[in-house]
Amino acid sequence: MKLVELECKNCGGSLKVEEGTDIITCPYCNASYKIDDEVKHVKYEDMENSGYEFEKGRIKAQKEHLSSVAPISTKFIIIPIIAIAIFIIFAVIIGVTFKGSRKTNGFGVSTNQFNLNYNNGRQPGVFVEDDIADIIESNKKYSEKQITVKYEDKETTNPEEIAEIKKSLDLSIHYEITLDYDKDGYICCYTIEKAAKTADEIASEARSFNLFYRSGTSFGSSVGRQLDEVIKSNKTNEERKITVKYEDKETTDPDEILNIKSSLEDFTNYEVILDYDSEGFINSFKIQKK
Repeated sequence: MKLVELECKNCGGSLKVEEGTDIITCPYCNASYKIDDEVKHVKYEDMENSGYEFEKGRIKAQKEHLSSVAPISTKFIIIPIIAIAIFIIFAVIIGVTFKGSRKTNGFGVSTNQFNLNYNNGRQPGVFVEDDIADIIESNKKYSEKQITVKYEDKETTNPEEIAEIKKSLDLSIHYEITLDYDKDGYICCYTIEKAAKTADEIASEARSFNLFYRSGTSFGSSVGRQLDEVIKSNKTNEERKITVKYEDKETTDPDEILNIKSSLEDFTNYEVILDYDSEGFINSFKIQKK
């Protein structure tokens, strides 16, 4: 049998009426209807309780409607709450960390800021030079936090004496830097020592040092040019002197090597024999007349 769905004019409740029914009572507010085509007449059988029944029916109808709507998933509520909680925790951690990094111990400058430019370990000479320039400025600015610089037999906080240490550095080599700190975490000592050279560095230096010399048979003029390089090297490189041997002469002295060169004949062949030290640097230049 066909059902007709109507709406209660009193409370708005849903009414389902079988086809052919003349009278229907609202199950929510108890209002009775005489049905003719659509509703043409409303009859309250109990006028005394109609107000009460009307309100009760309206509430019941609203509940029925709400129950038909899908409830909001709890995950849409929980996820934002979790995200907010994580954000708060992260902000607290960052705040604590930042506060710690800004610790000044009454000095007015944080340890991070004061120690920023300096590094332990193996450093190129040019980097050490920059560090020392920073220390000079720091010692001038902060009398209560002086950095002592130690190098060879020197130990000082005086900016002028530190500047002298800076001038004495060899910028082509590496140095080993050791940093010491005071009880508050500020750098108080900067120790400089010449770093041991790596095998690759030694090999590279040896190639450069040996560049101008060639063993084997050459004219006297060519041998003379090589002796010019020996003279230059022996004047500038105290640690790596090349000994020149010719006939009964054996010397590292530049003037004596120049005399040997003068005794050679330009178009006479000479045999050059090169010897090397344990690190691969030429240390002997022997000349024999062919």
